[in-house]
Amino acid sequence: MIKEIKNDKLKQILTKRGEVFEKIHKINEKLMELDKERKKEAYKMDKLKDKTATIMDKEGIKLEEFEVITRIFLEDDECKYEVINQLEEYSRPITQEEIEEYKTKLREKDEGTSNKKPKGD
Repeated sequence: MIKEIKNDKLKQILTKRGEVFEKIHKINEKLMELDKERKKEAYKMDKLKDKTATIMDKEGIKLEEFEVITRIFLEDDECKYEVINQLEEYSRPITQEEIEEYKTKLREKDEGTSNKKPKGD
């Protein structure tokens, strides 16, 4: 059984909730469409990565035991690649600057989540 409540304030609040719900619904639809587009582009990127790997294999680049190619890129209209030695990178001491940078990122992330008002305020 459904009963009626005669309360103008409640009616205003429920009307506002309906409007907000509609906005959220429209935003969610946009997000779903963007996610669908992002997945298509990610698939294209994966195919391009596979083609890049095939070409790099054919180039016959000789790497040492712990060396890996970290990125392949265009610079000044030339194809270049970056190699790092994982063993050297692993054993490299972390600098104070890197520690501070990491702490700053953590603080920013924490501040981003702590700025939200708790319910009831």
